[in-house]
Amino acid sequence: MCGYSDVIWGAVLLISVLGSAGAWLRAYIKRDQRTNNAALRARLLRMTNQVRASKSLGDIEKMRLDVDDIVSDTLHCYEDGAIDEGDLSVFSMMLARFQQTASDTRLELLLAPKD
Repeated sequence: MCGYSDVIWGAVLLISVLGSAGAWLRAYIKRDQRTNNAALRARLLRMTNQVRASKSLGDIEKMRLDVDDIVSDTLHCYEDGAIDEGDLSVFSMMLARFQQTASDTRLELLLAPKD
């Protein structure tokens, strides 16, 4: 005979299996957004290197506008649950590095002697 403890144990096991299946399904559905976000982080890293080599304020401003789009896409992924807080922290660190590099390069261009 089946006692109440067996029913409770079975219910807990069933809820656990359903929770795991739900988490897997969510990760499966959001996998494209995670891949896209990794590509955005790689693009931001490339742009940080490009801004160092920039020779015009217009180029820097264009990159800053591109970074605004990357930030918007990343926040959208975070709100959808495609990326977690750890990924967002890494992105934030990369964004701060880009902004500092862009500001430094912009200042160097402004202070450079005019020919």
